[in-house]
This record gives sequence, structure tokens and C-alpha cells, in this order.
Amino acid sequence: MDMLKSVAAATILFLAGLSDTLACTRILVVDKGQSVMVGRSMDWEEDMSTNLLVLSRHLPHSGAGPDSKQGGNWVSWSSKYGSVTSTGYEDFITDGLNEAGLAVHLLWHDGADYGKRDLSKPGLSLSLWLLYYLDNFKSVDEAVRFSKTQPLQITPFYHEQTKQWGKLHLVLDDASGDSAILEYVNGVLQIYHGRQYITATNEPDYNVQLQNLKRYRGFGGAKPLPGKFSSKNRFVRASFYAQVLPGFVSAHDRLIDVLAILNNVAYPYTTIDETKSIWRIVSDLGNRMYYFQASKTQNLVSVDLKRFNLNIPSVLKLDLVNHPEYVGDVTDKFEPYGERRSNIGN
Repeated sequence: MDMLKSVAAATILFLAGLSDTLACTRILVVDKGQSVMVGRSMDWEEDMSTNLLVLSRHLPHSGAGPDSKQGGNWVSWSSKYGSVTSTGYEDFITDGLNEAGLAVHLLWHDGADYGKRDLSKPGLSLSLWLLYYLDNFKSVDEAVRFSKTQPLQITPFYHEQTKQWGKLHLVLDDASGDSAILEYVNGVLQIYHGRQYITATNEPDYNVQLQNLKRYRGFGGAKPLPGKFSSKNRFVRASFYAQVLPGFVSAHDRLIDVLAILNNVAYPYTTIDETKSIWRIVSDLGNRMYYFQASKTQNLVSVDLKRFNLNIPSVLKLDLVNHPEYVGDVTDKFEPYGERRSNIGN
């Protein structure tokens, strides 16, 4: 059975509303031998009805998504690693942490170009790009080596009603502190792999972001720290605050530090501007802890991935849409996904 048939429609809905007002930020904070945490924000025009899912090992998947009409050569796989993930509009996975300590994040990238479909290569829908990496790899290095050597092709899709293509890049990090940003430019995969790549936002292309960073104080230039919300400005501010954090005291204190950086670079939660920061996620990669905070309630929930039996094929759901009052440790509040969505992961 095709993986996430219901995701196809949900993905179109999700990407149909995307524009250059989508403003996400990812920041990686590494305290060698003590802590590795990654935070990402979601700046969006409306509530995305985000819930959390725990996906087990041994779930079979097909790489065909909404664009399956482009041909029949699609990659297929069975998940090697279980994970905890965050959804958008019910089923589209935007972020996740697997049991091996690899976290994967999808961020908007306006310059993304996945190239012309080559049917000699196994296709993987853009809507399932994150899940494929979360399911199959235990480290950034393993994921990067695969990406450089395998003839897998990411396939975009076009939303007829809004006349818009989905445009995303993939960000990876793991419990060792390694990092990579994968983005397609003019149909060619560009990989930025290294522990120095702690920050990611949106457009322009990543090499341009890195050059722009050098213009600012603390990174070789003379320009003062910028204060606006453009992707370039958020990239600079997040990079700056990550390098001036206090020394590591505890995992709790570092969690607060990462949330503080995300709050600093996020759009305020307000109705004055169409864009607002609707939630933040922090993954403690070493401890396999996943934290989610909705802006509307400010409730911080935590999920301990180590406490799930991931060897039994299953999908579990934490319903945050209908239970915004949840706060604190919610690991025991996950329930089997309902019959209507029981084909998730199949």
C-alpha cells in the first residue's frame, strides 16, 4: 500500500499557501561531550493544526506522492528507525527526530529547482523527502554519503489552483554535532556538510548566506547586527546569538537558551502582520528528547522517544489540536492513530 495516501492531498494544501512570507529558522547548539540541541521555528500565516506522531520501525513506504503521474519509477523502503515527528495540516511532516539521534527539518527555499524528471532514476516526492532520510539514516555523514552516490531524484509537483511549485531545502543534524544543508539549485544537488553550518533559514542559496554573514561584526565584517525579519537578517542574528551563549550548565538551561534564540529571530505572534511564529521545536539529540511549544498557549510539551516500543509496526498520535492544554511530559498521552488514518506509513 502506498505510504500516506492522505498525505498527498494534505501536502498540496500545505504547499499551496506557501510564499516568501514563510520564514523558518534552524539553529544547532553543540556543547562537546555534554549536549547537542537543535531548534527550529515555524513562521506561518495561520495555525497549521500541528500534531505529533511517533512512527515505528518496519513501516513500508513508497516514494510516490502527489506527482506520481510523472511516471512509475519510485523508490520504496521500510523504515529502519523509529521517530517522533511534527505534522502540518494533519499529515504533512515538517520536522522529526529519529531513535538514532538524527533530526531532519524542511524549510522553505525560494530558489529550489529539482530539475527535469529523469525516469531512469528512482523518484522520491518532495513531500516525502524528510521522511525518507529520517527513516533510513542514523547520522548526517551516512545521509550525505548516500546523497552523493545514489541516483535518487527528488520530484517536485505543481499545484494547479495556485499556480505554484513547492520549494524546500532539507536540513540535517545528529547527536555528534554534525550538520548538513541539502538544496537543489538549477537541478543540481548542493550539499553543505560540516559542523560549522549551525544556522539555516530560507532564501537566498546557502553559499550566498555564508558570504553575507561575513559582512557583520563577529564574522569578519563591520556591519552591526541587523534587526529585521528577512531570511538574511535572521541568519545573521541566529548565528551571532549561538556563538555568545553562556557555558553549558544543564540540559534544561540549554533548552531555554535555544528557545530564546528562536524567539529572538521569530516573527512576533500578532495579527498585525500576516506572518507570525506559530510554534518552536527543540530536539535534544543525545537524550532523544523532543520539545514542542505552540505560540498561542506557550505550553512546552516534551516527548521521550526512548520510552516507546518502536519495534512493533505502529503509528501513534498526540492530538495537540484538540488538547492545547497539554503541558510538560506527554510521552504517555500518545494514542494509536484512528481507523480513518490507519494506513499511515503503509
